[in-house]
Order: sequence, then structure tokens, then C-alpha cells
Amino acid sequence: MTDAKPNTKLIALSFAAVYIIWGSTYIAIKFVIEELPPFFLGGIRFGAAGLILLALAMVGNKTSLAWPKARQWLDCAILAFTLLVMGSTGVVLAEKSVPTGVVSLLVTSVPIYILLLEWLTTRVRPAATSFIGLLIGMVGMVVLLDPKVVSDTHGMDPIGVIYVMVGALGTAIGAVYSRKASLPRSQRLSAGIQMLMAGLMLMILSMVSREKIALDDLRGMGDAAMWGLVYLTIFGSILAFSAYSYLLKHVPASRVSTYAYVNPVVAVFLGWLMAHEPVTMRTLSGAVVLIFAVWLVNKGKSG
Repeated sequence: MTDAKPNTKLIALSFAAVYIIWGSTYIAIKFVIEELPPFFLGGIRFGAAGLILLALAMVGNKTSLAWPKARQWLDCAILAFTLLVMGSTGVVLAEKSVPTGVVSLLVTSVPIYILLLEWLTTRVRPAATSFIGLLIGMVGMVVLLDPKVVSDTHGMDPIGVIYVMVGALGTAIGAVYSRKASLPRSQRLSAGIQMLMAGLMLMILSMVSREKIALDDLRGMGDAAMWGLVYLTIFGSILAFSAYSYLLKHVPASRVSTYAYVNPVVAVFLGWLMAHEPVTMRTLSGAVVLIFAVWLVNKGKSG
């Protein structure tokens, strides 16, 4: 439910944060994974962000703080796994072999997944516009994932594509589940618990998968990787995630989901500018088709 008198300036700033910061996290991830293994990276990022958010919750409005009930702990754990462990880690794993701009475009499949999940769970048939968007989205995927999308000699890594598509599915499952989840009243407390849980889960995965990491690796990190990690923790995990949560409470979901149109533009541009990733005509064509499909899906849902 939205507030009767929302803070328009704060809403505008929140949209800017979600549009720009989340779009720029793709290039930050690319720099960090060159020096840190993916699960360990997520464990540090979300663990640190969770501790900071919990500390802020403790010094904030204490009247809204209450020890979470068993159901709230369970729902926080489910959202931590789907939104952060599956969603974010899928992107990180994909960026080891797939260009950042292409990864961001594949993530726009989240609204399409949500459409299918809502249809499956509610048995309510989507609008015809959404169906058209779904079909056009499939066409966009085919165009985008052509073996020559990266260059004329190197094909798209199918494993990397699977990683990001599974991650997008996890994000969609979390988004649908969050609408009925029982969460702590304090937004900072809820987000902090979710991120701390995700950090612990990823650290366990790091140990189980025997990722090789040493203190010398952390001390010897280059400037790009170090600042990328700081950026992901503070801006990507704390500021942008908080802005996203705020928007979901005060703005219709159809408007909030417009970040799916802007993030790829930011990611493709930064990938080209900072990582010298090629932008082919096929990439641009697939981007236009896919983003148009997502617009149709959301138009059908909000109509």
C-alpha cells in the first residue's frame, strides 16, 4: 500500500539510485571478480552490508524494533537465498565469461519470469499485451544470444548464460514471494537480516566449493577491485537496495520495475567505456527488442 503523501524528492532520489547505481554494479563486479572468487566476494559484500544495516537499525527508530518471530526469520532466509544468493551470485558467475552489458540485458528477463510465476500461482490469465511481450522477449533472447554476439570469432559461453538466467529466476521468485512474506517492521532490520544471512550462506558455499583465498589476496587487491568491492557494499547493497525497498512501499510496482529498462543502458555504456567491451549491432538490436518486450509485459500487468 502506498502512502497518501509520499515524499516526492525522496522518491526521485530513490529512482535515480536504483537506475544508476544498480546499472553501474555490473562493471564493479567485473573488476572485483578478477581478483576474488565469486562466493567469497558475495559473502564479504553482503555480510558487511548486513552488519552496517543492522547497526543503523539499532541506532535509528528503536520503537519499530522487535525480535523477529520464527516465521519472519524463515521468510528473511527465503528472500536472502532467492534475491541475493541466487540473483546476485548468478550475475557474478556469469560475468566471468559473459560481457557485462549482455548480462544486464539478460537480467531484464525478470519481469517475464514474474509474469509466468504469477500466472502459475494465481491461475489468473495475463492480458494479451503481456503475452505479446512474452513472445517478443523470446525473439529478443534469440537475437541477443547469437554465437557471434561477442565478436566474429568467439561465441557466447552457454554456462555463463545459464548462470544469469537461473539468477534471474531466483530474483523473480523472491519478488513474488516477498509480497506475502512476513518481515520485521523495520525496513533496515529486515534488509540487514537478509543480507547477513546471504553473506553467511555464501561463505558456506565458498568453503564447500573450496574457493582459494588468502589474506595476501585481500592485502594485494588492486585499486579497481578494492574500490569496486567498497562500491558494491555501500552503494549497491545498502543505498540502492534500501531505495528499492522504499519505492516498493510508496510507488506502484509497475513504475518501480522501469529500472529494468535503464540498468542495461548504464551497464552497456560503462562496459564499453571502462572495460572496452564490444557493442555490436546485434547486441543493440537484441537490447531494443528485449526492453520493448519488458515494457509490453509491464503495460499488460498495469493495464
